[in-house]
Amino acid sequence: RGAETEGITTDSLQELRLDPSMVAAVQGVWSEFLGRAQTREAAGELIYAAVFESAPSLQALFTSPRAVQAIRFMSGVAGFVAALSEPKKLQVLVETLGFGHLHLEVTAMRVVVFRDAILELLQTETGPTFTEEAAEGWKLLLNYIGGAIIYCRVNYADRLQILQQSWRLANEKGSDPKKAHLDAPQEDDDMPPEAGATAEGQTETTATFEWGGAARGRLKNMFRRRASTESSTARS
Repeated sequence: RGAETEGITTDSLQELRLDPSMVAAVQGVWSEFLGRAQTREAAGELIYAAVFESAPSLQALFTSPRAVQAIRFMSGVAGFVAALSEPKKLQVLVETLGFGHLHLEVTAMRVVVFRDAILELLQTETGPTFTEEAAEGWKLLLNYIGGAIIYCRVNYADRLQILQQSWRLANEKGSDPKKAHLDAPQEDDDMPPEAGATAEGQTETTATFEWGGAARGRLKNMFRRRASTESSTARS
């Protein structure tokens, strides 16, 4: 198992930088795949079938209807492939994906199953276009995405849950406006959305992306602010 999960980094989330030729090879495979599928819906269905037919147990992780999840898979991969030449943008995208999947028990072995299903699908569908360089690029990209999801869950899920509980309790302390003011977050846009919650007029993906883009910076600011408030309260 160690060899299979090698290359999946779960203890940090750095930028992924590939050689321009490898980026072109990865993007060429994706273009070929989309051309053969003919429609976005068909491409998404192929990805969905490849993943869940190879590992039916993974289907329990997702509750959306098959057609919806298939399009999400396709759109997500398309975004990552398009951003390969922009490491910072790609980092934001995978970080956003990670924050959108904090509730899922994603493991390195599950990443391997997902990765290998996609690699096999692309090799089958694109033939000669799926060169050794393209295969390596796709493996690096899929490892990066999977590692990011695990990193976000391990580092942020518990802390976000604690923060949400703290804010909920603070909002219930209406009898002491001064204390409620000290305990409650100062800006609503710092508060991470709870699972399934979106602002009016936003899709789940849009709401998650807008919050997740600067997630790490916001978390650090929130923790610093809470620590400062608790320290001031203790002194008084």
